[in-house]
Amino acid sequence: MDMDVSIKEALMLAENLVSDLINQNELKSFLPQTPITREYSMSKFLAVIRCGDNSLHKNWVNDNAQFDVILSYFGEDIPYSLDNIKYVHHFKGSKWEGLYDLFHNHPELWADYDYIWLPDDDLDSTVENINLFFELMQKYQFDLCQPALTNNSYYSYKDLLQEPDLIYRETNFVEVMAPCFSKKIISKAYQTFNENKSGWGLDFYWPILFKEENIKVGVIDSTPIHHTRPVGIAGHGSSDKTLSPLNELHQLLDKYSLEIPTFVATSLLTQKGKMIQKGSFQLFFKKVYEKKKITL
Repeated sequence: MDMDVSIKEALMLAENLVSDLINQNELKSFLPQTPITREYSMSKFLAVIRCGDNSLHKNWVNDNAQFDVILSYFGEDIPYSLDNIKYVHHFKGSKWEGLYDLFHNHPELWADYDYIWLPDDDLDSTVENINLFFELMQKYQFDLCQPALTNNSYYSYKDLLQEPDLIYRETNFVEVMAPCFSKKIISKAYQTFNENKSGWGLDFYWPILFKEENIKVGVIDSTPIHHTRPVGIAGHGSSDKTLSPLNELHQLLDKYSLEIPTFVATSLLTQKGKMIQKGSFQLFFKKVYEKKKITL
């Protein structure tokens, strides 16, 4: 009997010792790394990256990130490190099919964040640049926003290329390539993600969808990102080839009686901190560039 008590006491002492060492970080280097399930000190910012095997997020996600990261992966076997990744969502299909599945079925993963960014996986940047993008979106209280594109990027809309003399432009449009949503609108926005497979036309629909909310929409020029691949080569990102992205675009336009908008900037904030309203744009750009570079 005394031997049984001694063994129990020894086991309890050993268990308590191991627990103390873990709490003091003494044994963490020997424990298996499980970044998907480990506890996080949650950031206010979240990047959800719909990605394949060649994703460039590994260039701008590291220990210095002031934002959390979820991967929505459509490949077979993840070839890169999962350090600094909060969660991996596995789903075959297009970017927007996968994102809809994640947001619809796992609200516990995203509902508490103030800002949620949905970049394509072929966008290159630095962690410092993305940290600053989130900070500026919050500072200037945007509800729907994107980083400008570097001037060496592949692009669909020239107006979304960086204006280096500006901090931001308040606009009527952001692109599906890299939209960021505030907590105010994300619960309503994600319900549009299953409108079609390609996402074409969603960027025209969002400003109309939130017209009554009077949201602030814009492009952050201080934090440009590099779009590294030709536009449109992914198509749907889906195995369903029965409907082209262009057909999906026209279906969405017809469904909501939309027109393809002309890009309009309503205000600018310069790097010197000067706010410029629309009526003064032409003079501002004439002084800076000797030609107008924004569609009025």
